[in-house]
Amino acid sequence: MIKTKLGGQKGQALLIVILVMVVALTITLSVISRAVVNLRTTQDQEKSQRALAAAEAGIEQTIKNSFVPIAQDQNLSNNSSFTTSVTQLAGNAPFLVEGGNLITQNDGAYIWLSTYNEVGNWTTRWPTSGSANLDIYWGDSSGDNNNAALEIAVISGSSVANAVITRYVYDPSPTRRSSNNFSAPVNSPIAIQDKSFTYRATISITDGMVVRVVPLYKSAYIAAAPASGAPAIAANQGRLITAVGKSDETARRVTVFQGYPELPADFFPYSLLVP
Repeated sequence: MIKTKLGGQKGQALLIVILVMVVALTITLSVISRAVVNLRTTQDQEKSQRALAAAEAGIEQTIKNSFVPIAQDQNLSNNSSFTTSVTQLAGNAPFLVEGGNLITQNDGAYIWLSTYNEVGNWTTRWPTSGSANLDIYWGDSSGDNNNAALEIAVISGSSVANAVITRYVYDPSPTRRSSNNFSAPVNSPIAIQDKSFTYRATISITDGMVVRVVPLYKSAYIAAAPASGAPAIAANQGRLITAVGKSDETARRVTVFQGYPELPADFFPYSLLVP
C-alpha cells in the first residue's frame, strides 16, 4: 500500500489562504483609504466654499458699512466668519492704477491728481505750483507688437470751469507707429509692487486735476508715479477692500478695488479711433 504525506499540502493550503487574506486586506484598506481621502477632499472643498462665501459677504458688509473695516463677524448661517480691512491707495509713490487690475482694451482708467469729491469742485491741483512730470508705466517683455498702445488725456486748468484736455498717444510697436503716427515710449523696465513693466511715458503737467489712460489694441496693467524730483501726489486713488473668510482652519481671501465714479463721457468727446 502506498502512503501519502499530507503535511506539505496542508502547509501549501495555509500559505494560499494567508496570501488571499493579505490581498483581500490590501484591497479593503485601499478602498477605505480612498474613501477617506474623497471624504476629506469633499469636506475641504465645502469648507473652502464656505470661507469664500464669508469673504464675499465681508466685502459687501464693508461697502454697506461706509468702508469702515469689520474686525470680526461670526453671525453667519454657515458656521464661518470674516474679517475685513480697508486701505486707501495713495499717489505719493509708484502705484498700480485701478488697484493692479487688468485694464481692458479701450476702457479708461483714472489717475487722480486732485482730491475727489462728489460735487466735482476739485480745488487741489498737481503740482501746487509750476509744472511737474508724471511717469506712466505699462507693457511687458513679450515684445513691442504684443503690447498695448496708450492714449493719455490730462484734464488741467486753474479751475473746473476753464479746464482743458491735453492728449498724448504712445505706441511701443514700430509697425503700428508707421501708420498711427504715435510717439515711441521709453524702454524703462521697472518692478512696481508685484508687477513688472517695460515701457514708460513721461507727461509734463501744470495744474493737473485728473489723468485718463486708455489701453489701445490690447488690455494692459498700468502703473504711475511722480517722476524723479516731482512732488508727491496728495490725492488718493481709491480703496482696496480685503476680506478674509474662515471656516474651521480653512481661509480664503478676496480683494476688491473700489474706485471713484467715472467722469461723464462729455469730458472726453474726442476719443481716438484705432483699427
